[in-house]
Amino acid sequence: MIQRRVFRWVGLFLVISLLFAHAVGAQEAADGRLRITGVDAADFPTVRLNLIATDGQSQRLADPAGLTLREAGVPVTDFTLADVPAGLDVIFVLDANAAMFSVDDNGSQTRLSKATASLIRFATQYMSLEEQDHVSVVVPAGVSGSEFLVQDETRPGDLSDAIEAYAPDILPNTAPLPDLLSLALTQAATYAAAGSERFPAIVLLTDGAESDWGAAIDEIAAEAQAGQVPILALILGARVDETELANVTRLTGPTLGSALHMPNAPDADPLFGQLQA
Repeated sequence: MIQRRVFRWVGLFLVISLLFAHAVGAQEAADGRLRITGVDAADFPTVRLNLIATDGQSQRLADPAGLTLREAGVPVTDFTLADVPAGLDVIFVLDANAAMFSVDDNGSQTRLSKATASLIRFATQYMSLEEQDHVSVVVPAGVSGSEFLVQDETRPGDLSDAIEAYAPDILPNTAPLPDLLSLALTQAATYAAAGSERFPAIVLLTDGAESDWGAAIDEIAAEAQAGQVPILALILGARVDETELANVTRLTGPTLGSALHMPNAPDADPLFGQLQA
């Protein structure tokens, strides 16, 4: 089972500063992010740092050669670097509206069944068997509001069972997308406040069209950006038009996320693989 990993630096020094100098990540706000997720000084003067280095689409940087360690501006060479498991704090947001009951082209599966199948696929093929991943799923509450279908689940089997049992009788014509994302950000903030060292992410499953894409979406993106929570998107439907992609980019762009067209459940695999890289 592959898992999101962090680099661990171990060195002998008193004052630590880290510079993100990778070729694709010199400017954090535009091209990448360096996140320190843990500092362990229990064996001082040996200090251990856990950090996650990602590019402009929240893909982990597999080669840490461009990351440098300095003490008071002076390069430090007395350290070791290791690749260690980190786990995920991932919140899936199902932007479910009445169009989810539709079938694309001449297929036999509804968009809703494809969306839930992709989440089951994540649970059974990508989620940590060691319960290192913490997974929540946000869905519409009836025709208005939002609620957790699953909250802070660590067991792949239980997550899969809960998603498989999801069978709403009615969905809103226009999903309350800002409310759904706001609940997801609240969960992400809870993890951060608890000092989680796992990699945070929100994954939005959406058609990019039949939802509330008003000004509140830009406020949501700003809040996620401030909290360093990337929003990634799986766009449902047989085709994606420019308007749908532009809507989704309002969330993924500012938060260093990415978007992927998912006409069928297996098409989500590259994004799931990115999460667990």
